Amino acid sequence: MRHLLRTLVLSLAFAAPPGTAADYPSKPIRFLVGVVPGGAADTLTRALGRRLSERLGQQVVVDHRPGANQTIAAEMTAKATPDGHTMLIVPSGHAINPSIYRLRYDSVKDFSGHVVVTPHY
Repeated sequence: MRHLLRTLVLSLAFAAPPGTAADYPSKPIRFLVGVVPGGAADTLTRALGRRLSERLGQQVVVDHRPGANQTIAAEMTAKATPDGHTMLIVPSGHAINPSIYRLRYDSVKDFSGHVVVTPHY
């Protein structure tokens, strides 16, 4: 958990646009989760959210958007401003979605600047 939190905090520094790192986070951080509450991803996300909130001094909101094999949460993340304030937590199945579904986002280009975490339980 400690290693994952450290990696996530470092990722956030690179996700923010240049010149704003000192102001980060300037608003609540939103974790979009592509699965229903109550499972391992939910438990991990809530634990990470608590620790990040303590460490960064900003509220972290866990927002579950299940359905369509995590593509609903992924699309919301892809369309969000890439400023490090919206993050995506999805199982590794997220990687196969482009070969199964016709997506309304580019699974590589649209996530540039976003933090996407795929936990390994």
